[in-house]
Amino acid sequence: MRKHLLRALLLGALTLAAASTHAQTPKHTFTLGDESFLLDGKPFQMISGELHYPRIPREAWRHRIRMAKAMGLNTIGTYVFWNAHEPEPGKFDFAGNHDIAAFVKIAQEEGMWVVLRPSPYVCAEWEFGGYPYWLQKDKSLVVRSKDPNYLAAYGRYLKEVAKQLAPLQVNHGGPVLMVQVENEYGFYASDKDYLALNRKMFEQAGFDGLLYTCDPAEKVKEGHLPGLLPAVNGLDKPQQVKQLVRTYHGGKGPFYIAEWYPAWFDWWGTPHHTVAAEKYAPRLDSVLAAGISINMYMFHGGTTRGFMNGANYKGEGTRFEPQISSYDYDAPLDEAGNATPKFLSFRSVIEKHLPKGTTLPPVPAAKPAIRIPTISLNKITTLTAALPKAVVSPKPQTFEDLNQDYGFVLYRTQVPGGRKGTLKIKDLRDYGVVLVNGQRVATLDRRLEQDQVELNLPPAA
Repeated sequence: MRKHLLRALLLGALTLAAASTHAQTPKHTFTLGDESFLLDGKPFQMISGELHYPRIPREAWRHRIRMAKAMGLNTIGTYVFWNAHEPEPGKFDFAGNHDIAAFVKIAQEEGMWVVLRPSPYVCAEWEFGGYPYWLQKDKSLVVRSKDPNYLAAYGRYLKEVAKQLAPLQVNHGGPVLMVQVENEYGFYASDKDYLALNRKMFEQAGFDGLLYTCDPAEKVKEGHLPGLLPAVNGLDKPQQVKQLVRTYHGGKGPFYIAEWYPAWFDWWGTPHHTVAAEKYAPRLDSVLAAGISINMYMFHGGTTRGFMNGANYKGEGTRFEPQISSYDYDAPLDEAGNATPKFLSFRSVIEKHLPKGTTLPPVPAAKPAIRIPTISLNKITTLTAALPKAVVSPKPQTFEDLNQDYGFVLYRTQVPGGRKGTLKIKDLRDYGVVLVNGQRVATLDRRLEQDQVELNLPPAA
């Protein structure tokens, strides 16, 4: 009898635990009303802030999300970065700082909703726009097109992303309210068939919730796919936002500013960009008062690690502007994760538009900077002494030819000494260092339109 009783008690406990778990993750509905988003049938105003998980140490994810909540945000927006998750063809990485599912689950645990942006192109401030380097190994492949080879690679990646994130959609009990199809595609082209293929691939991969597109105001016509909600970037005049969305959405809303900029990013050779809170707080106030949903880009920028910083370049005659590693953005939350005066100003604005009775969490005090003891370097070696076996080729090979994803490549050749001449490097992409007999003689900087140098070679010994 005791054994049967114990078994019954254990089964009962397991049943209660399962019921409790189910109760913690109820399925919700998130739909489009004529004027507002509807969460479980009731009007819901997204007040979102962009956070990029690879730009934040995993150990700090929860803190940054809590800071977003303390400013009054109810939603987190994030890109999903293809080159971070598929560094080599068919080899996927969703661990450590790339564990996007864990990031989304932490947001849910902290009572926040999520908007996902897993499209192939993210932005110019990220290396190759987020595409993996190996796509360029196929010289004929065209990104953001109906090229079968591109679509096959993209579709394979999207299915792996969906395995991680589709179960976390709001209609499956997760926090993901919406998923973006492509990103500012109107800046690039206007192929509606390509956009329709994107939508189909998202749906086939398992994203069966609400999909949307987003484009800058002047390019919504080119980048919008009929049938999807058109979100607007870079425009915060309420009446213009509403008119633009209605024009491309059957005369209806809801209205969503997918990228609202509280400042801007930095690139090499320019001062740190700052915009006073006083300039944007009134704009935030007017947008929220108009019932428009918003995603602040960025709420917290963080740091672009490794060689993942991108560059802006719009064609001949335009300066090449490589981004720095800091993605501070003069955002409300600074690069170290501390609240700024802009944070406090925006918090005061947002607080006015929250449901009555809402109490925001207190703002944590700034974290002290750590002190690093003096580091003594007792051993040195030259870079050229630590190189792998050379690849011999009659012509310089590209990074992709060499299966080199990021970093630097050393090109070496021998020429007779005792002569003068011009060394010209065709299509220098970033930065070059010229060495003669191991000694640096020049640097070439694409920002300064430098691609050649006059050399005076010493006579042979």
